[in-house]
Amino acid sequence: MTLTTRLTLFFVATLAVVLIAFSITLYLLTQSQLYRELDARANAGRGMLSAGVEAEPIGLEWDYRAEYMRQFSDEALQWAAVDETGLIAGGTQAKALFPLRHEITNDDRSWDISLNNQPWRIIRKTILHPNPQRVIDTTNPVLKRYRQLTFLVAVPIAPVHETLQTLALRLAAITSATLLLATLFARWVCRRALLPLSRMAQATLAIRTDDLRDRLPVPIARDELHELGTSFNLLLSRVQEAYERQKHFTGEASHQLRTPLTAMLGQMEISLRRNREVEDYKKTLHLVKDQATRLHEMVEMLLFLARADADARLPRLVLVDLTQWLRHYVNEAWSTHPRFADLKIQLPVNGVCQVSVHPELFDQAVGNLIDNAMKYSDPGTPIQLRLAQQGSEAVLSIEDRGTGIDLKEVPHLFSPFFRSDMARQRGVPGVGLGLAVSARIVHAFGGQIDFKNNVDQGGTFSISLPSGNDDQPTG
Repeated sequence: MTLTTRLTLFFVATLAVVLIAFSITLYLLTQSQLYRELDARANAGRGMLSAGVEAEPIGLEWDYRAEYMRQFSDEALQWAAVDETGLIAGGTQAKALFPLRHEITNDDRSWDISLNNQPWRIIRKTILHPNPQRVIDTTNPVLKRYRQLTFLVAVPIAPVHETLQTLALRLAAITSATLLLATLFARWVCRRALLPLSRMAQATLAIRTDDLRDRLPVPIARDELHELGTSFNLLLSRVQEAYERQKHFTGEASHQLRTPLTAMLGQMEISLRRNREVEDYKKTLHLVKDQATRLHEMVEMLLFLARADADARLPRLVLVDLTQWLRHYVNEAWSTHPRFADLKIQLPVNGVCQVSVHPELFDQAVGNLIDNAMKYSDPGTPIQLRLAQQGSEAVLSIEDRGTGIDLKEVPHLFSPFFRSDMARQRGVPGVGLGLAVSARIVHAFGGQIDFKNNVDQGGTFSISLPSGNDDQPTG
């Protein structure tokens, strides 16, 4: 079942409940009103009949031939009067109502009967003489006095039934016609409202996995479908960017891995062409070892970069005081480097900068930045390592006096395999993975890494890490 059909059925079902409830309520209210009007007519006739009764000392006096009785000419209103003996004293339907004399009692009530094969409602009114023992019986019908008079008034119910039946048929017809028109209109509205969704679905089917440049058509109206289309297009843009980056990453990785492998195979092939001296084999093995070491480091970096973000955030971090760690790391890792003397360390005055890191990976992240500074600055120029506490963050900056980086290339510094044009022109060795690995490690520690060109010369890389908690163990 399509969404258009479900929405149409929901709308029509809701409207049907409302219309049926309205029709039933209107029918019941009309029925109640018609029966009240019916009773009002009968009570009016009964009141007119009983109004002509006068209580004389010698009995009740009532003459159905009196002048006011001529006004009682409603053909739809039938009546009869019965005395205390059950004899008919007068009426328009005296014979038809005469069988009811055995039901004459002193209470006033109403009930329904079938009169001439038609439903009628009977209303009774009984009038008693206050002193029935003093009533003088007379045979003169005109001057006759009564101890009791009971008036029966009958009104037809058939017109009410006919009116209610007509109302029910009209309500049913109006409800059915309304539901039919509402169904057609609702389906048209739903189709038109969901047309952008159908177009987006068709556009989605047209998007190929090898070409993610296409986007979904976004409706002009600022509604939920507009938000859906915009969000999906943003998702497609991120997927396309990730796809292109992965594609580029795969191509660069293949190229960079192929180079040391080709060199290794070439060296071994040359060595195997003929028998050589032991020193020649040792020389070849050293070359192969260097290429294998480079290949191993590259594979490790590629594996680290290929990990998901959730895996890259290492759970087992320790609290490290960078003021102690920085001196120890520089002396331990760079003391044998030709440019060790160029490394200058500046520590904060308070002497405490604690962060939660994984020591081995943090060594690699900082080492990549120091190595990068040495590659792109001349020997003898200082490389300044500054450590400072800025609010709730510890900031470690590596500043060199090299050539700096073109502003157009700064946004791509931390992308895998990116190398600046200047580095390629100068033939600086590297594959463009060091900065990407450092950025990934720093992000895994919950920090940020940035670069800016210095005003005079060179550039500065800054690592910002949140300060560690004092209750954690110190590494």
